[in-house]
Amino acid sequence: MNPTWEKILLDSTVGYDPEIRDLVADYMDRYEDRLGQVIGETTVDLDARKDVVRSGESNLGNLVADSWLAWFADTDIALVSDGSIRGDKTYSAGPITYLTVNKWTASGGDGHYIFLGEDISKENTTMFTTDILAGHIQRHTSISPQIDGRIEFVGK
Repeated sequence: MNPTWEKILLDSTVGYDPEIRDLVADYMDRYEDRLGQVIGETTVDLDARKDVVRSGESNLGNLVADSWLAWFADTDIALVSDGSIRGDKTYSAGPITYLTVNKWTASGGDGHYIFLGEDISKENTTMFTTDILAGHIQRHTSISPQIDGRIEFVGK
């Protein structure tokens, strides 16, 4: 058996199904409206520049860690890997929208660890004992700043 294949570039020259396009358009409109929804405000510029977040503390990293503490009510501490802070720029003071938050964070919310005081059913969480947490912090801070991506932001 010799399978054959053909490479097809999916661009504007490829046709579309009008019924599917209309169906998706409604969802995309709602999605774009939701992304523009203001969910908060900052009175200071938030720093997501790579040279800052990869080498030390950033007010944006601290904001993310603190927001996780607020979201996970029974949480004792939240750690945010600097590799999950994106944008490589300073975000100006003013309204914060879902789109702004999407630009700050890595896709899928990967790279975060949360120490929980109680059992909780939120997704993307990891239960740590205090010994494991202490080892994690010690390991990551002992090799910083020699290796990019080892600074963590802590909410407590």
